[in-house]
Amino acid sequence: MQPFNEWLREQRRALDLTQEEAAKESGITRGMWAKLEAGDSLPSSRSIPGIAQALKLEAVEVHNRVFPPPASSVSSDDLDRARKLLERLPVVTRRKAVDALEVLFGAAA
Repeated sequence: MQPFNEWLREQRRALDLTQEEAAKESGITRGMWAKLEAGDSLPSSRSIPGIAQALKLEAVEVHNRVFPPPASSVSSDDLDRARKLLERLPVVTRRKAVDALEVLFGAAA
């Protein structure tokens, strides 16, 4: 994944905003915005909604860039055991369970 500071700069430039304009819209100082883009700092949880607003994004997208969700730690053995358990379920229930697993872990489930 691209470093947060580079991503932030790209998002701001895509909207043709100056650091001053983005900072004002987000509710943080231009100096703090410059630190974020330089990679010298990360935003606090409280400043993420404002940054998202300035960049016309959902706050969760900015949050996930600052605090990336952990990669799945599910092993292939775990998936094999889960598949064997799913095979024992009635077809309708199995489809619902598989759909839920795909949402949680991606199509590899």
